[in-house]
Amino acid sequence: MVVSYLTQLHDQLDADERRERDLLTELADRGFRISVPCRVCGQALVDPRSVARHIGPHCARRSGDAK
Repeated sequence: MVVSYLTQLHDQLDADERRERDLLTELADRGFRISVPCRVCGQALVDPRSVARHIGPHCARRSGDAK
């Protein structure tokens, strides 16, 4: 999901962002999942929407930041 989003923005990406996109694509192809810690509780997030927001659904609901 994150990778497909970056692929859509190909024309707007600089060289570093293209390298990051390529790395994320290769990692996904090899079965790895990207995770980031929730900025509220520190739980590992893997859902593309949560990764993009850096906040999990539970914390987002609790803080009124759910979308």
